Amino acid sequence: MDASQSLGAHPIDIADVQPDFLASVTYKWQLGPYELAYLYVSPRWRETGRPIEASWLARADAADFTGLVDYTDDYARGARRFDMGGYPQFILGPMALAALEQVLEWGVDRVRATIAPLTRLIADEARALGCAALDEGERVGHMVGVRLPGGIPSDLTARLEAERIYVSVRGDSIRISPHVYNDESDARRLLSVLRDVI
Repeated sequence: MDASQSLGAHPIDIADVQPDFLASVTYKWQLGPYELAYLYVSPRWRETGRPIEASWLARADAADFTGLVDYTDDYARGARRFDMGGYPQFILGPMALAALEQVLEWGVDRVRATIAPLTRLIADEARALGCAALDEGERVGHMVGVRLPGGIPSDLTARLEAERIYVSVRGDSIRISPHVYNDESDARRLLSVLRDVI
């Protein structure tokens, strides 16, 4: 399961979903740095799963540098067997940990409750402008896709960036994903540009 677009802003109940593997990037909703990712491994695969990458760091006793010449084909115990080769990130690791601690302190439900009114406002106002946007019951609360009635103008991204508004154009839709640092004035600035474009 790829939870990159949800983890940190939308609750995921591991006990309910029971994924074999759940992966997510550290940035986006976890507020962490690039170049790292998170992986949850179901208990059933922690001792028997076979990793895709054959890193020496994912082998048994790899942390014992005095015995590195005694290479083994056995994997590390538990989910560590699935670590990628560059996981010892001495700078990025503490950054990612601090970001996760912040998200946990806020609480995923509070993050969602903070962001959902903004995406609701954007969706409602965009529909009033003639755009297409899913109703809140048909999407997650932390992001919304908006389709303009005349399609995406070629200069839309540049116009938004000129106003310091950063969204992602995906095909014929604008993916808008505010975070807790955004507020209603940010949403109104976005809507103002969309109104001018339409």
